[in-house]
Amino acid sequence: MADDIEIPRAFEDKKQPSLIIALFNEKPINAAQLGRLLSDFETDYRRLYGRSLVVGRLEPGSYWISLLDDAAWTITTGVGTAIAIEGGKALYAYAKQLKASFSHAEMDLDLKVLPSPNESFVEELQGAEGLVRTAQEGGAAFQLIFDNAPDGSGRRMFFHYESKDTGRLSRGLKRDKSARRKHKKQMTWTQPARAPRELAPADDASHAALLQDVSKTIQRVSFTGSADEIRALIELIANALKSLTGSTHLLEQLAIAMELNGKPEIAIMIREHIPPKDHLPPIRTS
Repeated sequence: MADDIEIPRAFEDKKQPSLIIALFNEKPINAAQLGRLLSDFETDYRRLYGRSLVVGRLEPGSYWISLLDDAAWTITTGVGTAIAIEGGKALYAYAKQLKASFSHAEMDLDLKVLPSPNESFVEELQGAEGLVRTAQEGGAAFQLIFDNAPDGSGRRMFFHYESKDTGRLSRGLKRDKSARRKHKKQMTWTQPARAPRELAPADDASHAALLQDVSKTIQRVSFTGSADEIRALIELIANALKSLTGSTHLLEQLAIAMELNGKPEIAIMIREHIPPKDHLPPIRTS
């Protein structure tokens, strides 16, 4: 039950969704180690959601750290409230990503060989690696709790690991990284030469910037949206890009970008809007 999950009284906030990390360390954790961990979380959060984290509260000793979406500071206005709600959803999605990363790492250690390079992998998170690294440095057990979850579940324990588990988790995360890199290497594409009239749209700087923005939007939605929501978004984007250029050239580039970012299942959805004759064949690298 949520009420059975204890956190320090000073960390109880009935308004803001918060991600709470606890490190029950046996050895001191210095400022550089702690700063690096917080930087790892921030790097993930900016890359995945285009948002920033703030430290709501920090209690030393056995370290308790409360992280909030930066939109929490704008909740005093009506517009700010709406933004803060979206921030709470993003923070909750990140907590689920961290949990999935550790669950996947544990699962892979039970396999005798690396996962197939054709599998869809969980997102590579610096925060997960940083949390295990910091726990190892401090000889710490660690846990992650989410308070005031936006889905109405209140307070949830996402995971708890003892210090003896950190070596196993570290090996699992490294194994995942190795499999992920192997997958990306095998999915590397080299684009064949095209006629000048077909190259023109791709050479336009505005089109390149548009593809980058669209790619980031799809990746953000892929973390929290259902398959139907992702497919609907891709259909809207495909129609817009084909209308913009009069061809499917940008769609093919978008599909390639998804593959290089470890999202082959989304690339497949995109190519459903491209005639087979316009598909670019993959060239495997050795």
